Amino acid sequence: WVLEKGAYGLIDGSRLFFLELKKILEKLGMKALSADSAFFTCHRDGKLIGFVCVHVDDLLLCGNDAFESIVANKLMKYFKFSKLEKEKFTYLGCEIQKLPSGDISLNQNEYIKNIREVIIPARRKNSNVTEYERKEIRRVVGELLWVSSMTRPDLAFEVNLLSSNISSATVREVKDACRLVEKAKKYPIALNFSRLGKRENLRIKLYTDASFNNQENKVRSTEGRVLILENEISTRASIFSWKTKKITRVCRSVKAAETRALENGLDEAVHFARIVNEIFTGAVDLKTPKQVDVTALTDNKGLWENLHNTRQCDEKLLRNSIALIKEMLENSEVNSITWVETGDMLADCLTKKGGNSQWIHNILTKNVINRK
Repeated sequence: WVLEKGAYGLIDGSRLFFLELKKILEKLGMKALSADSAFFTCHRDGKLIGFVCVHVDDLLLCGNDAFESIVANKLMKYFKFSKLEKEKFTYLGCEIQKLPSGDISLNQNEYIKNIREVIIPARRKNSNVTEYERKEIRRVVGELLWVSSMTRPDLAFEVNLLSSNISSATVREVKDACRLVEKAKKYPIALNFSRLGKRENLRIKLYTDASFNNQENKVRSTEGRVLILENEISTRASIFSWKTKKITRVCRSVKAAETRALENGLDEAVHFARIVNEIFTGAVDLKTPKQVDVTALTDNKGLWENLHNTRQCDEKLLRNSIALIKEMLENSEVNSITWVETGDMLADCLTKKGGNSQWIHNILTKNVINRK
């Protein structure tokens, strides 16, 4: 037997489907982003009218009436979809709903509700876990890692820390896993995305933070960042990305950890700033890429001073990183880097236990950011 076209179940089945889908979407006037081949935009007269997000054979379409007529309805003629849902549906494990106000709500509360509880072993305090208990910790980490990366930044640090301790886990880690599941269920959150205003008023604000030597027996440090798309002339804002991770390189000082957190955060912020501009305009210029404005905030005064004077950093291995950040400022890839008090650092809860997550909850659910 010789196949004339791709088929599900074969090693190249999903790729052949994607290539066919891509061909059809381009035929209908859509174009993939230069930095994301699974995100397609549609523009008419220089204005965005809709987009298609592709994950294997699950498609998310969003657009106005013109987009529905030009793309969505015609796409149905090329492919047979098993299920079509509008306004309220589940996509890749996330419940998405268009609210009467026009806002978009996204949550994983139903998924979290179905996470199985962890049983704490009786009459054992600091002993090592059994293999079954280790598997239970690994299960919780896997389930909550997905949740913390998609809709629950308030869980991100503790899930990251728990994942680092699986191989040497004791009963304490079993208790931490149990507490994390309880926390996720007790405080359900729905992300809210509202209209922020005109494109020319949009900018990306980056918060970066680090905790020095708080992982792996106080040898490794943790970095955290939060990215916000905001209207620079109002208090309207939406969180669209966050991350907490162990810094791969051993840091010699607090400044070193904060510098590497800022450097990595700016890399992501500038990347998204160019994507936002491309989504809105459809224009691509890889030589001199256009982007929305980027501002960054750090709570490390020493780092901020090194970025705003000519004095060399004492720690020589940091000089290249600081020079790179200065170059981004000189090239206007980053508009400003500001120092803030630790109490105003939005990424604080992504780097340590007990960090204040109330501020991040307010932006997630109310789309309002306090300016200080």
